[in-house]
Amino acid sequence: MVYKIVSAILVIICRLLCCKLHITIKQDHYKFCTFIKNTAMNLFIAGLPFDVDDQELKELFEEFGEVTSARVIHDKETGKSRGFGFVEMPDNAAAEKAMKEISASELSGRRLTVKVAEERKSNPGAGYRGGNKGGGNNKGGYNRDRNRY
Repeated sequence: MVYKIVSAILVIICRLLCCKLHITIKQDHYKFCTFIKNTAMNLFIAGLPFDVDDQELKELFEEFGEVTSARVIHDKETGKSRGFGFVEMPDNAAAEKAMKEISASELSGRRLTVKVAEERKSNPGAGYRGGNKGGGNNKGGYNRDRNRY
């Protein structure tokens, strides 16, 4: 009984998602898992030369299939490339082929590493760290008696 209710709920959720995404699928409840499995694959690329831009990264992966997005990550302060990026491909088979063929290859003398991107973990402690950074009225710290002699 519980299985039938869960199956019915999955079918309803699947239909709602498919209507919003304009996708047609069969009515079987197990197709929901196939629908989720066939969504776009996000790839992490490390070892990029620092002069590669988003367009060049996209062109590198377009040899294997359609690329939804390609992004090279830059340092916030300097604006320079950090040497890694992300590529999203809608076809999992093409993404897997690109991952196998590009991984361990070289681009401008740098060895590339391609992996499936992991979800970013939320870190509530990241960002503002607060607190006193030091300074002030010289009441403590290492060598506080240095000027005593």
